[in-house]
Amino acid sequence: MHRPDRGCVFFNFGNVYALRLLVSLFSLRQIYNGPVTVFLARDDAGRALRGQLERLDCEVAFVDRVSRSQDRHRFFHASPYRTTLVFDSDLIFQA
Repeated sequence: MHRPDRGCVFFNFGNVYALRLLVSLFSLRQIYNGPVTVFLARDDAGRALRGQLERLDCEVAFVDRVSRSQDRHRFFHASPYRTTLVFDSDLIFQA
């Protein structure tokens, strides 16, 4: 499968930011239809989010361990895109 050169990456762990992530992605999808990958912790919260993210046309990738900002650099290395933008889930995108 061919992967695009550019894409957006988000990550989420636990339930605390799940709703913010969905709102952020919904706002992004209003102005951007390109590739988005969301890294989720391999836990109940991550598995529960998967279907909702796929409905927003996001690729989902599970990782074994995710912490707060300390792991952010890992997502640049794990990104499926040559050029990557990593976003926090508390952003709202506007045209």
